[in-house]
Amino acid sequence: MRTERRQEDSGFTLIELLVVIIIIGILAAIAIPVFLAQRIKGYDTAAKSDLRNLAEFEEGYLVNSTRYATMADIVAAGDGVRVSPTVTLTVVLYSGASGYCLSAQHNGSPNVWYYDSLSGGLQPKGSTGCPVVTSGTAGDTVTG
Repeated sequence: MRTERRQEDSGFTLIELLVVIIIIGILAAIAIPVFLAQRIKGYDTAAKSDLRNLAEFEEGYLVNSTRYATMADIVAAGDGVRVSPTVTLTVVLYSGASGYCLSAQHNGSPNVWYYDSLSGGLQPKGSTGCPVVTSGTAGDTVTG
């Protein structure tokens, strides 16, 4: 006599389990690149924030000394320039009391951000340098 299959013995088949695993894999393949793009945006935000802070220190130095300065001059004046970890800030150029060009880059991002005091501040993504401040004395660099 044959044994009949009972209703309570039902479960998932191998095909059903494989389909679920494939769907999870597809969702992960979509989510990982989005996550990595968000990390780069976070790195860029840290670099831009540090760049704006350095610009404020430059303006403060101008008020006290009637000229813009290098990073060493700003630190020597007692201003504590705090830089986010793995962000590199550079005083690219400064020209007396007329203007300055700053740059910032996070090690985790391919983007370099520029701040031109005579061109409205922070330059758009993809800029290759400062458009107005193109001459002056080169400054120095600090890395967090």
